[in-house]
Amino acid sequence: MLISHHPSCDRFSHHVVKVGKHHVCMGCLFVYPSALVTILAILMVRLYLVLPFVQVVVLAIVTFAIAVARRYLWKGLRNKAVHLLFRLVLGVSLGCAVMGIVLATTVVLRADLAVALVVGWMAYQLGGYFSMKAECRSCPGYRSFPRCDGVTRGLDKSGEPANV
Repeated sequence: MLISHHPSCDRFSHHVVKVGKHHVCMGCLFVYPSALVTILAILMVRLYLVLPFVQVVVLAIVTFAIAVARRYLWKGLRNKAVHLLFRLVLGVSLGCAVMGIVLATTVVLRADLAVALVVGWMAYQLGGYFSMKAECRSCPGYRSFPRCDGVTRGLDKSGEPANV
């Protein structure tokens, strides 16, 4: 449960990938490395071209808006490949936001962008939490939540997702 932080049941199987014998959160596995690749790519491009921070911030906002729109327009999305693609988009957004802060021209602007990043990221994660709870509430095993099969299976590391 620590590295997947999703219930280990079929309802959330599209949120995790199996690495060895462990289920790992697909978001964490792909968002943060793609953010790092984005940061490195922006740094490399910046070495050869002038790249105004405004363009980087606009790209962060556009890609974040795409990720948010996917969450609200494609509710119930269970396709792992599409889910992965949007995790990569979210990583690009995070990388651009971080680089927007780094490239900002004043301390005040950096602080404003940092606050916007933290607030935006917290709101996105909170939305994900409420979405997960709504999915759990629709499950017949919810009566015993958080001691349902999906959560306890994740906690006891017993392997495959439960069929709830």
